[in-house]
Amino acid sequence: FNGDWPTGPEHRHYVERLHDVPTAITAAGARGPVLDVGAGDAQRARRLAALGLETVALDPSPGGFAFARARPGGLGAGVCLVRGRGERLPFRDRTFDRVLCESALDYFADPGLGLREMARVVTPTGRIVIGAVNYGGLSVRLSRLLYRVARRTGRVSPSQHLFWDTPVPIAQAFESSYRILLQLGGQYLHLEQALGISLGWGVPGWGDLLGRMPLTSAQAIVRQLDGLAGRVPRLADYVLTVWRPRLWE
Repeated sequence: FNGDWPTGPEHRHYVERLHDVPTAITAAGARGPVLDVGAGDAQRARRLAALGLETVALDPSPGGFAFARARPGGLGAGVCLVRGRGERLPFRDRTFDRVLCESALDYFADPGLGLREMARVVTPTGRIVIGAVNYGGLSVRLSRLLYRVARRTGRVSPSQHLFWDTPVPIAQAFESSYRILLQLGGQYLHLEQALGISLGWGVPGWGDLLGRMPLTSAQAIVRQLDGLAGRVPRLADYVLTVWRPRLWE
């Protein structure tokens, strides 16, 4: 899957931001244990633990955890691996000060139930951070328009599956978007903050154009677009939302 990702300055910026921002937002103000739901290979959990936070990484698949253990340096201190599903979290009520679910909710069989479970296990003063690719964003809509034009003019085969094409990777349950995240989270949580990351990622030709510019100019343009995405998350390539629970009100 990663081999099909775009390349260029906008991709490097996107990856760097996703590496740093979700864990920084999750760690901000945290005083108690943290749960990473859909943790995969536990990279985020390792970064949270490195910040001094007791961290539990939960994932249904043993493959990611095997990869995490095999990494140079192992897991490091402060990370506990738990095999389980987000729709049925094996923890008591009000256990975690922070819950992070980054790039995982759209793989849930029942995302609404998963959010309800996250709301159950977070403390009344805690926060839940949900992040997902925004398939309703500007880059996706523009890319799909360009795909249609390319296919009608014969530049792309109708059978060729391009980066932003529907359907999304088969393992995903649905195409996430800013609007869908608000609808799902609003059932059980109060939205506190929404932040967009990146604008232009994967748009046909955009990476090539940036690659022909001087690096400093390309990086400046990418940062400016990222700033716009941050202010207008519905347009962004990726959306991070921060929620506080309301089940305990």
